[in-house]
Amino acid sequence: MMNSKTLRGALPAFALLLAAGACESGLTEANRNPNSPEEVPVEYILASGIWDAVGSNTGVGATGEWTMLYHTSLWAQHVSQAQYNDEDHYVPRPGIPTQIWDVAYAGSLTDLLRVKQEASEAGNDNLWAVAEIMSVYQFLMLTDLYGDVPYTEALSLDKEIQNPKYDKQETIYPDLWKRLAAAVAKINNTATAFDAGDLIYGGEMQGWREFANSLRLRIAMRVADTSLGAQAKAEFEAAWAADKFDNVADAADLDWEGSQPAQNPLYEQIILGGRTGDFRVSQSLTSRLASLNDPRLAIYADPAISDGVIRGLPNGLTPDEVIVNGDGGGSGDFSWIGEKFLEADAPSVLMSYAEMLFLGAEAAARGWNVGATAASLYQQGITASMAEHGVPASAISAYLAQPAVAITAGGGARPQIGLQKWFALYMAGPEAFNEFRRTGYPALQLSAHAELDDFPARMPYPTEEAIYNPDNYIELDLTAPVWWMH
Repeated sequence: MMNSKTLRGALPAFALLLAAGACESGLTEANRNPNSPEEVPVEYILASGIWDAVGSNTGVGATGEWTMLYHTSLWAQHVSQAQYNDEDHYVPRPGIPTQIWDVAYAGSLTDLLRVKQEASEAGNDNLWAVAEIMSVYQFLMLTDLYGDVPYTEALSLDKEIQNPKYDKQETIYPDLWKRLAAAVAKINNTATAFDAGDLIYGGEMQGWREFANSLRLRIAMRVADTSLGAQAKAEFEAAWAADKFDNVADAADLDWEGSQPAQNPLYEQIILGGRTGDFRVSQSLTSRLASLNDPRLAIYADPAISDGVIRGLPNGLTPDEVIVNGDGGGSGDFSWIGEKFLEADAPSVLMSYAEMLFLGAEAAARGWNVGATAASLYQQGITASMAEHGVPASAISAYLAQPAVAITAGGGARPQIGLQKWFALYMAGPEAFNEFRRTGYPALQLSAHAELDDFPARMPYPTEEAIYNPDNYIELDLTAPVWWMH
């Protein structure tokens, strides 16, 4: 796991990167700023690439306000909007999908490509592997959210490809798991040659090995019900047999230091930004947690300000309806996101041990060879999720003993696995949205006043693509399923 010393050491990167903005602009010698570095140390570029992929000070990294709360956690009905209801009615504001796209391509992926180039020149396989694993993570997020995306021709301005083609998803996913396997093969646990820029594991390469193999499981399961199903099974079983997460502490997360500039992006954008009135916990989540006496309910949701009762807000209500449903008190009668998720040092989670176990449980339910039963891995997944949030072992045992929590053999297991995975992916918006679209679990209802006849199935492509990449731009309805949903 990453230590705070590593994070502090990487933070000057951002000041340096801003100062270095004129490096590549073709300025003459006379016009160069003597205070701007000509070359930014590669570890700072790595830190910037990770930062943009995970959080981003614009709120559009995987765990940022706009990617997670305004879209993916909202559309997975973990949260609801108490005001400014556009996205809860399935009408995304066009600038945000554009920002997510731009920060991924022009920010994170561009930085990570440069790291790989410099690592290759220096013969630093570990540094290359870290940048490659993060590149796969970022490309996976893009194709999951948007569908077909620029991939093989992306990041190719040096080759004068200014209008990159959109690669089909069925070709992207197999390449992603191949890239992860190749990255793992390059890792040398005994030859750590850097640490300052690694915001996830602090240069501990075993952590990156386990994250890469666990990520291979996510990718393989994503396409399990497609024409790639046989390949997915083989890939999953190979990754499961390799080094992967062994416990809660192995999770891939960015542990924010808690002070400027290294603060959790939701804390910065919601708490410091004064947007605490925008969201409440969804009734879809609170009602299901409450029905199972789930101890995570009091962790995921804070009591309503008005009366101290945990009460979820139905998705899609207008501000006037919020007041009526709150008996005249308005949004203060509904539960806010649990405070642990909005603290300045709350970690941003890329992938958890619990998610990996639920992937294994589904694989076992499908009859894949993972060396354990679906029921065993399901219980381990619940235990890991609760342990991650500090639930006592006695409370976990009592929860697992409930008949309503137990799963049955065969097809009956998968709805239960899907529900518990949905619980575990709280505040991991993109993956919660992905899994709800893939599995259909739990069975959610469209939000009130929905502007669509079905749930959003993708993020809309940036409108700028129609202008700057018209030969490849694809105009699709928000409900058009991505390939692996068919």
